[in-house]
Amino acid sequence: MRLVTRKGIVASCSHLIVVAFVCFPSFSFGQAVSPPRTMADLIPLFDKYTPDQAQLASHRQELGQEPPQNAGQGDLGKFYFKRGVTAFDLGENTRAMQDLKKVLELGSPPERIASLSRLGWLEFIEGDPAKGLDTIKRGLEQIPAWHGGRLDVLGLYAIVAAQMGRLDLVGPTTKEIIDVVNWNRSMRAWHLFEHLYLERQNRFVGFALKEVGKLTEAEAALREALRQGDLDVPYFERRRNAGLPGYSTAERDLFRTQTKAMLAEVLAKQGRTLEAELLMRESLREILSGNGPPERLVLILAVALETLTSLDRLAEAEAMAKAGLGILARTGAKPDGMAYLLLRRSLADAMAGQGRYEESAKEALALAEAVKTSHPWLSEAARLGSPEIGLALGRSGKAEQGLAMLDAQYASSSQWRGREHPRSAVIQGYRGVVRWQAGEKSGALNDLRAAVEILLAHHGETYEQPAPGEVRRFGLILDTYLSALGDAAASPPSGLDPVAEAFRLADALRSRKIQTAISASAVRAAADTPELAALVRKLQDLGGEEEALIKILFNMSMLPPEKQLPKVMEDMRKRLEAIKPERAAFAKEVRTRFPAYAELVRPSPASIQDIQTVLQAGEAFIYVLPTEKNTLVWAIPKNGKPAFVAARIGTGELEGIVRRLRESLDIGSVGLDQLPPFDLQAAHRLYSLLLAPVAAGWEGASHLFVSSGGSLSQLPMAVLPTASVKTSSAKPAFSEYRKVPWLIRKAAITELPSASALIALRKMKPGSQGRSVFVGFGDPDFGAGGNVKTAMAIRRNLAVTRAVGKDIAEQNRVDWLAYSQLPPLPDTREELLAVAQALGAKPEADVYLGSKASKKTILGLNLADRRIVAFATHGLLAGDFPGLDQPALAMASSGSADEGLLKLEEILKLKLDADWVVLSACNTAAGDGEGAEAISGLGRGFFYAGARALLATHWPVETVSAKELVKGIFSRYSGAAGLSRAESLRRAMLAMIDETAAPTHTYAHPMFWAPYAVIGDGGNR
Repeated sequence: MRLVTRKGIVASCSHLIVVAFVCFPSFSFGQAVSPPRTMADLIPLFDKYTPDQAQLASHRQELGQEPPQNAGQGDLGKFYFKRGVTAFDLGENTRAMQDLKKVLELGSPPERIASLSRLGWLEFIEGDPAKGLDTIKRGLEQIPAWHGGRLDVLGLYAIVAAQMGRLDLVGPTTKEIIDVVNWNRSMRAWHLFEHLYLERQNRFVGFALKEVGKLTEAEAALREALRQGDLDVPYFERRRNAGLPGYSTAERDLFRTQTKAMLAEVLAKQGRTLEAELLMRESLREILSGNGPPERLVLILAVALETLTSLDRLAEAEAMAKAGLGILARTGAKPDGMAYLLLRRSLADAMAGQGRYEESAKEALALAEAVKTSHPWLSEAARLGSPEIGLALGRSGKAEQGLAMLDAQYASSSQWRGREHPRSAVIQGYRGVVRWQAGEKSGALNDLRAAVEILLAHHGETYEQPAPGEVRRFGLILDTYLSALGDAAASPPSGLDPVAEAFRLADALRSRKIQTAISASAVRAAADTPELAALVRKLQDLGGEEEALIKILFNMSMLPPEKQLPKVMEDMRKRLEAIKPERAAFAKEVRTRFPAYAELVRPSPASIQDIQTVLQAGEAFIYVLPTEKNTLVWAIPKNGKPAFVAARIGTGELEGIVRRLRESLDIGSVGLDQLPPFDLQAAHRLYSLLLAPVAAGWEGASHLFVSSGGSLSQLPMAVLPTASVKTSSAKPAFSEYRKVPWLIRKAAITELPSASALIALRKMKPGSQGRSVFVGFGDPDFGAGGNVKTAMAIRRNLAVTRAVGKDIAEQNRVDWLAYSQLPPLPDTREELLAVAQALGAKPEADVYLGSKASKKTILGLNLADRRIVAFATHGLLAGDFPGLDQPALAMASSGSADEGLLKLEEILKLKLDADWVVLSACNTAAGDGEGAEAISGLGRGFFYAGARALLATHWPVETVSAKELVKGIFSRYSGAAGLSRAESLRRAMLAMIDETAAPTHTYAHPMFWAPYAVIGDGGNR
């Protein structure tokens, strides 16, 4: 590019900005459009991506040329500058540095300035940051303060200073960037260059702020850069048509793509994953549509991979890493270069995260071998590996290598981050996992215990949304620790009560998974309270700054001692120490001023004593937590000692049993004459393994609270037989199930998302006495008009095809369901009217049907004066509709999902004083266990809004039995003084089993009577 200065002087600084911005891109958000389900649609673009082969061949030929003989100094300077730039573009860094140093001796002033900037960048990325920054500064010293050409060099200087942690330089340099722009406002052609200069100013400033973790300010600057870039489009053409200097079209497009990538990274770090994905996809698509050097693509891709991994979208990360490696192989990139290192590390981490430890270990060892002769810091980085790679080595039969790697990582992380930092704790926890598998029981227990306590403490004092990848890592460590505690229960170590400790930690794990589903919605809901939103944003900004500084500090620690910057590192440590009390103060203010919000997003784990304190007479609490090897079960009575068992059945076997049982419960469109028999033996086996051994803790209770994890959360405990029983077919159909001793015959059952939820619900004040009894919303019009037949199938079945767990190419072929194609629910009309009648409500005033069952109606009503609020409609999970990143209820609409979906973030803003919220036709959980935490998050949302209990379903219900069951629940609830919610459900279920029948069959099969569950506090009136 040729830059016009304040006085009209032209300076040649071609390629300068490419140096600064090709190397560290990111992700972002642009339109209000929804992305496809996965990134699979981009994979074919990788295969089609072909750099300009003629240009590559020309560049390689240039690299092979020797300087012309008998050439003068000026010609030699031009030769070395051209060859040095070519080497730089091809990633031949050593060759580029050699040639650029010669330009400093032989080149013209513009060539020397451009070479100093480029050389400084290379020195920085090659492991000599102080020298690199000084080299760039030498270039700055050769450009007048008012000169427009100074802007690009200042931008590079600010970015390198930020990436080095030179906080003392970032502020003054970004101010000088703004000063240069202001100097140039007086030039004759300013109106043609204004938007270009402001775009560059904001891009440089935004990038530097991003690097030091100033996320809010970085977002504002990067958005402004994109806006100014849009405004500059017509002037770009006018400058080009007038022959004025400026960027080429390719340069302009590249910078815009990189700005989008940077903004996407900022948004991802703020937990705004949907916005981030949109821009991440956009930047990748744009870079893939070009034909520049693959290194530019890889460095944008590396940031996208980091984000996908943090979101735990590991299959996508793996596919994209392989696609990127394919590009490098096709274009002849060096297998020991930085691009290969970035992609192979991402690939190994993605494999390990999916539990494919042997493949991950093989990839990591091959990577370490490939970079042995490369740059020393690359070799050191490969030797140190990552926590995921250390775990993969340890769990693939290479315990000694895995422990050595994790030991080295832990020592380094402890030195530079501190032992109390979450990253250090994850490494220590992974070391505990490997030690446990290797039989080092004592050392493993110590590592696991320390890691878990640090991670819990850190999570409790921060309010950022936990990334799914973090939750997975925490879950893996805690899973092993809980198994270890279960084994230790028979012979506990001194000073440790394994049963009580495991219960507290199990509840922490359950709550943390739910928080992943609810946190982003909670943050958006908090925006309606400016004081709370400001506190959350401050905590988020401090978290971003801390993460950025730790990353810089740790990267610097990887350099040889003589290349490190002790004073800079010490300043960063001081700032990190100052951040801790700042965060603690803001977190305390949130919990003090907004306790309900704090409890929503950071509930305190419950102890056994906490549970016993809130239980009432005749109640018991059963907590079930599957782990990889065992399933831990606690039964806690109101008084007395809890019962505990570590049942010898792990998650894999449990999932198989639950899947088999659900095949006869969630049956799709199968007719009743083809209804599969319920596997009573498998169900009784679960009872024998899980509940019978802890019977001393719950036998005799008339009301059981149950909190189950994993696949078990998809199976109501009510369907477990308490004794072995054999049945044979009888007439009418399904009457043989009337003889089964179901658990529901012994006690009423209430489900809970976590133990801490019961404590929070029991603290709620009783509902107002002056409330109206009921309001219901059902049979919503989804916008299909008269084209959809309303003759319904036997089941309220929402056929949303989910893509979870499949190959990503398969996922991408799953079509979205249009909102207007949602199955109508005309039978819910009768159900709501019957409930209104049973409760003595006024149907004409209290029941909203068809087009009136809309989000607009709901948000416009005063729901705080209703005891029972019913939604007879479909429940949706994140990913069921384009852009839906949270649970939601499908309400009436003209055909638009945006108009119709009542999302979790909107539920959080409702003002309720409801004893029950009824979710009567909801498809509230996927049959394979996916989405359980999301539905628990939906429940938590209603609890936060003021509901005491939900009535929801485990699978799509059969329409006749659903109407009878719901009507039976509320006729009993309204007719019997003092009857609890759970007992009302229990009696309606027993009546369905023992008394209700159609002409051809009874309703004793659990498919009919068991889908409904009370979630929350089923004990109080």
